[in-house]
Amino acid sequence: MPLPVKGSYFPTDIAIALGIGLITFICFSPILSNHFLFWDDNQYIRNNIYLRRLSWENIKYLFSHQFAANWQPLTMLSYSLNYYFSGYSPGGYFATNLLLHVANTILVFFLSRNILQLVWKGEQHNVEFKNGAFILPALVSLWFGIHPMHVESVGWLFERKDVLYAFFYLAGLLVYARGMQRSHRKRNLLFTFLLFVLSCLSKPMAVVFPASLVLVDYLGGRLKVQGERRKALIEKIPFFLLSVIMGILTLHTQKEEHAFVYSFSFFSRFLIASYTFLQYIVKLAVPINLSGFYPYPVNPGEALPGYFYVEPLLLLLFIGTPLYIAFRKDKKLFSLLVFGLGFYFVNIVLVLQFLSVGSAIISDRYSYIAYFGLFFILAYFTIELFRRSNITLRNIILIAVIALTGFWAYLGNRRTLVWHDTGTMLSDVIRQYPKRVPQAYKYLGIYYGETGMNREALDCYRTLIDSMHMGDAAAYCNMGSVYMSVHNLREAVKYLNASLRLDSNQFMSYRNLGIICADTGNYYAALNYYAKANHIYPYDEGLYNNISYAHAATKQFDSAIHDYNILIGMDPDNALYWFNRGVAYYQTGNKDAAVADFMKTLNLPELKQNAPWQLRSNAAYNLSVIFRERGDLKQSSYYEAEAKRLKHR
Repeated sequence: MPLPVKGSYFPTDIAIALGIGLITFICFSPILSNHFLFWDDNQYIRNNIYLRRLSWENIKYLFSHQFAANWQPLTMLSYSLNYYFSGYSPGGYFATNLLLHVANTILVFFLSRNILQLVWKGEQHNVEFKNGAFILPALVSLWFGIHPMHVESVGWLFERKDVLYAFFYLAGLLVYARGMQRSHRKRNLLFTFLLFVLSCLSKPMAVVFPASLVLVDYLGGRLKVQGERRKALIEKIPFFLLSVIMGILTLHTQKEEHAFVYSFSFFSRFLIASYTFLQYIVKLAVPINLSGFYPYPVNPGEALPGYFYVEPLLLLLFIGTPLYIAFRKDKKLFSLLVFGLGFYFVNIVLVLQFLSVGSAIISDRYSYIAYFGLFFILAYFTIELFRRSNITLRNIILIAVIALTGFWAYLGNRRTLVWHDTGTMLSDVIRQYPKRVPQAYKYLGIYYGETGMNREALDCYRTLIDSMHMGDAAAYCNMGSVYMSVHNLREAVKYLNASLRLDSNQFMSYRNLGIICADTGNYYAALNYYAKANHIYPYDEGLYNNISYAHAATKQFDSAIHDYNILIGMDPDNALYWFNRGVAYYQTGNKDAAVADFMKTLNLPELKQNAPWQLRSNAAYNLSVIFRERGDLKQSSYYEAEAKRLKHR
């Protein structure tokens, strides 16, 4: 089968790409039953009030604020769309992640196809390779789709930004590569730039996109011709300008959020960067002992283990040697190596810990796009070796490829189970790195506390505080919360106050102390704690619910109405807020407003409290009382019957 010309595709190509997409979907399908994680998902998705309505005000907020030290408005908007269609049912969110990953896998197939056309452009030899031209993109895309290192980006909802930015990134590269084979290059360049913008709006890591374009130019031969080289570089100026702007914005944001939490010497960072560069390659070949978190082997200021000092030499040996041999023997193989390794490098360089961003030395998700370059090299050299071998060696190579692919697919499928929920993911981290990842114990403790496993939660916090000697204010706060749930208020107050001594800006400590005061009838003390919590974080829906309850309990109904106005603004579809505001209006004598709110309670299409029928029946009963007080017995009888129909108690 000859290669198509001018970037066109055969029906066979489309069928193969869709088949690989289906295999990827099946391999990663356990992700569809995953749950929200207490590792960022709850904070930035489930508890984010700005995702609950697709209003212009909320969209403006998403585009004008950063989340988790990154400006990623398009990703946040995608969560809002998920909420619009499926609320907080996790299935829709994970289906979106998985479908984006499948789409990326298909894009990788066609991108590999077009890049291969650039490699052999204008050449008539090597017919055997060309006749099997679909094999390379099939291998690259299949490996991209099933590889275990890609599970984190798909199975963790907050990493939606990986699969979303990759979608626009890969689409932009595909449009650009196709444009090099067509006459409408200016139009393709414009589309490429628009896709680059969308990729940057999904995740700032897309800033390296222009460097990837230059690598495509290099492989396509544009940089070898004087006139074309100048033109190719000039047309990239807008891309690089946007990259600089996005880079400055990201650095500023991360410094504000203290994202750079570890600091090593320059030489140590060089050693760590060499180590991480090679580790991602090792994890590609043998993706075992994967983890949701990889801690540094030492603390800043301590000497790195001895093997770190040989990493630069290993890097020079395993990367430099093949490049040197290819340069001496075969210029085309050299060009392919430069492209593949260059693509891997430019898409991983920002997370090689030169800046030591965060407390993890490597993360599976950072390999998502970068691995395309390595998969391309691996597939190309596998096919070349197959082509040059005798029948016996060909059979061995074929068996090896099938075995490797099956190995990756099996591990990828099993890896999806680790990301099923907070318990499975963080237990896996702790199993591999016992007493080395404080965050794992803290968030696993939160998960256990939320799911009623209080003993296990306390064990996590005791390990964190006593065994790991972590002066973590949040851990003390969480421990206090667990004691609250088992009604041991003395211990709860002890740990909540301890957390505030460590950090006076602990929002949840003030809120929980307020809840304890309210539960014991001391509402004025509760309001004092709530005011301190509100000063720290004035956007928490649960806190305003607490404040409104305390105001109503102290008969400050005007203040309670103000609270419910805020709550309704946060969540207009929550019938409980309309009902409670109606009660507050009734207490102030504003019966018209009370009637309107009780009517709204009855008419809301979606009720979000645990017993919607009971809330509706109470609203109907209250309406019957108000109309009876007004002397409107007909309306009163109607709503009294409605309350009985709804089983009012």
